[in-house]
Amino acid sequence: MSEYIDNNARRQQVLKSVLNQLHEGKSISDVQGEFAEFLRGATSSEVAQVEQSLIEDGMPVEAIQQLCDIHVAVFQEGLDAESHPEMLPGHPIYTLQSENQVVGQYLDQVGGLIARLRPDSHPNILKQILEQFNELREYDRHYLRKENLLFSYLERYGFVGPSTVMWGIQNDIRDQWREIGAILEAAVEGTKAVDALALNVLFNAMAEAVRSMVYKEDKILFPNALERLSHEDWVSIREQENDIGYFLVTAGPLWPPKAQPGEEDTAEPAMIDGLVELF
Repeated sequence: MSEYIDNNARRQQVLKSVLNQLHEGKSISDVQGEFAEFLRGATSSEVAQVEQSLIEDGMPVEAIQQLCDIHVAVFQEGLDAESHPEMLPGHPIYTLQSENQVVGQYLDQVGGLIARLRPDSHPNILKQILEQFNELREYDRHYLRKENLLFSYLERYGFVGPSTVMWGIQNDIRDQWREIGAILEAAVEGTKAVDALALNVLFNAMAEAVRSMVYKEDKILFPNALERLSHEDWVSIREQENDIGYFLVTAGPLWPPKAQPGEEDTAEPAMIDGLVELF
């Protein structure tokens, strides 16, 4: 046991050193070449612990937030190799993952329309883009459930640093939504012509930030939450989710299990709302 503790402590120190070197300006390829063995086996729990440790050592959350994508990139091989349990429809993680599938489709849909914008595009095209973009912004319900429920419960177990970093990134995404929304509203109202190229650049940057957050959730946040939170915690979260609402999905009925031992639960997973009309 003592050997395991020593080895685990050494891994933590090495991984912490890797992130410190990235913050000092070393490239991903430099640290990957030097610490390949340690990085290859890095787990979602270790990545979260290292970021937490850096914050406890006094590194500003903003500094970690700025290099969060680089942190993920340097650990990606190990994170991709981890397997995670499948959730039943109705479990909060299943619902969050379902919303992430839908938001990816919305980003493709709205991004495709913006990419085809031209100076002489019909005003109805701009209206259509604004309507669908406003629907996309309802994905904020996903972030609100994370912040007010999942992060809140994780704090009880000392999981604070990574959640704080994610919260900051989500606020940056909200700022991007506001900027894009203001541009589209002005164009639709006719108060300012839209610069299609600039709008496309802004939208693609926002879309990349959202997709990057989806990856961080899937590979870091959700595994750590499943490891730390109890069944009772998840039930409590599930009971509060409806008050905040969802992004175009309906929470499924299979979790928490309602069937008595020996009985078969034949309920079907809930369908994702709205996709037939949109896509």
